[in-house]
Amino acid sequence: MKTRHPGPDPDALTADAQVLLPCSDAPHRSDWLDGGLALLDSAHCVVHANGALLNWLGIRPEEALGAPLDSLLQRCCLGIEGVLRRAWSETSPCAEYHFQLLPPSQSQWFRLETARNRDGWFVRLSSTLPPLRDLVEDGGGGNQDPEKQHLRLRLLRAESQLEKLIQRWPGVLFSQRADFSFHYVNSKIEQLTGVPPDAWRNQPRLFWDAIHEADVEEFKRQCEQATKSPAGITTTYRLRHAVTGKVSYILEHRQAAVTKSGAVLGYDGFWLDITRQTIAEKRLSTTAWKETLALLTMGLAHDFSNLMSGILSLTELILSQTSAEDKQLPSLNLIKQSSLQASQLVQRIVSLHRSQTGARQYHDFNQAVSELIELVSKILPRRIRIQTELPPGQLAVYMDVVEFRQTILNLALNAADAMPNRGVLVFRLTAHTTAQELAHFQGRFPRLPCVCLTVQDNGSGIAARHLPHLFDPFFTTKPITKGSGLGLYNARSFVEEHGGAISVESTEGAGATFHLWLPQADFTEAERMTDQQSKRRRSLLLIGQPGFSTDSITEFLRTNNFYIIATHTADRALELLASEENTLDGVMVLAEPDDGVLLNLIPELRDRCHTKRIVLQLIGGNADQVENRILAKADLVLASDAEETTFLKRLDNLFASEPTL
Repeated sequence: MKTRHPGPDPDALTADAQVLLPCSDAPHRSDWLDGGLALLDSAHCVVHANGALLNWLGIRPEEALGAPLDSLLQRCCLGIEGVLRRAWSETSPCAEYHFQLLPPSQSQWFRLETARNRDGWFVRLSSTLPPLRDLVEDGGGGNQDPEKQHLRLRLLRAESQLEKLIQRWPGVLFSQRADFSFHYVNSKIEQLTGVPPDAWRNQPRLFWDAIHEADVEEFKRQCEQATKSPAGITTTYRLRHAVTGKVSYILEHRQAAVTKSGAVLGYDGFWLDITRQTIAEKRLSTTAWKETLALLTMGLAHDFSNLMSGILSLTELILSQTSAEDKQLPSLNLIKQSSLQASQLVQRIVSLHRSQTGARQYHDFNQAVSELIELVSKILPRRIRIQTELPPGQLAVYMDVVEFRQTILNLALNAADAMPNRGVLVFRLTAHTTAQELAHFQGRFPRLPCVCLTVQDNGSGIAARHLPHLFDPFFTTKPITKGSGLGLYNARSFVEEHGGAISVESTEGAGATFHLWLPQADFTEAERMTDQQSKRRRSLLLIGQPGFSTDSITEFLRTNNFYIIATHTADRALELLASEENTLDGVMVLAEPDDGVLLNLIPELRDRCHTKRIVLQLIGGNADQVENRILAKADLVLASDAEETTFLKRLDNLFASEPTL
């Protein structure tokens, strides 16, 4: 294999380089190509091409899939088949070639790298610097001093290396003017904000719109501090994605350029996305404090309960010795009643601390809500008036009452935050025998008959742009020091685990209304739960591209009694399969119909694990878009629109059958 370098070595390039002419009807290609990648089969047809190469060629993924690579590249330059022919006939498994494309305005140089394996080819195409003779001619003629020629070459190569480093930098690099418009920003900013780099350069308002509204004032104070600190400042704040509304935690280092008179010329700095780290730290810190607080509360509650028991016992003793005509009798009865209520309240607080999630029982929903409202009335500030609208009779629900309490307490506390002055909090319980139209919701409408608990406030309300993302994990409109963004996400998890839904209605400035929809019990739930728990927990190796689909399916399977080992790469999957430490029942591959890498992994998995079940879960497509040779190697193929119940039932049936050999 020939040595690789940022630009072609002038001496080596003279013998190997070829000059190619552009195709007459090809679009003019003046853009720099960095890291165009393609996977080919043994016939040199495209199995997968990355975005950089597709964009440079100006074609869609479906146009590239299955097409010979030489025919695609001939759209840009004639004669490339000669370079490729040399590559295909190369005896070495790896090789490197350079060629020159002559578009109308200026020439471009490219490096073509090939690597062969038993199933096909790996090809990388990248722009590169021209040889030294071209740099000299471009730099002012051949009479230039050799040292200057050498210096120019080094500078150009250094610039190329710097550009590649910037592209691979995991965060955002920026140079900002004093008005907070950007003089320079790299392309990673679009991933965090949803706004392309070019839009930032002359619109300072975009920057302030991207910062989380609760963090703006603190950021302004940090900027003032940056102008006084020669070494710059490092701070943390949140950005909101303009398209999805997703909130990211950003670590920023900012250094100000200031004149001697104190005038700010601009700022230089970088961002790093520390969302996962921040959330993990907050959860660890919160958990540790809650454990400490629980111990303190339990001790204080025990002591307080002893004191109230003494007061209650003494009051009862005095009452037993007091005649009915005694003027102190009403006061003594009031002391007794208050002591009894205080003891009951302490017992409920202790019960909250001792209770553990995970145990489901049949409960009268009416009674559970009534008891919780009584506790909420003791917790919320007196400025908030509580109204209840509960139906008569009993409404049986099979649920985890501890998780239910946590969910309603979160909703009540959120409502209190939205009513900083005064307000009304309404708890309304209704029974339904017909399905209802839901606007912004998560979960699925429960089987009928069902119950609905409504928690309504008349506070500040929720902006319309936030409603679609309200139940996402870590989404919050509160300042960075308040709230983890997990309260509504936990409420969503509660209803989804109980076969229900949560919906929201809100008008900014006029309050918000949350509805919890749960199925009424038919008294078969406990038996079904026992049957489900009696099943042996299956172990699956799950392989899929990183993203929401893989994460959501992983969480769904774990919730439904599967043990999941997840990975995103084929190499790691094969390594896990070969390990004796993992006793796996099967492998699930999550792939889009055009994802040749993961789909072609299925035949190899079948060759390596004859006794394990192989499941193909298609994302965004159906089986008609996949080759029959791949489908034949899978024991089960699931479409992307498969219902959850069908999904689980087919998996259960699969593990009760023999695998495909």
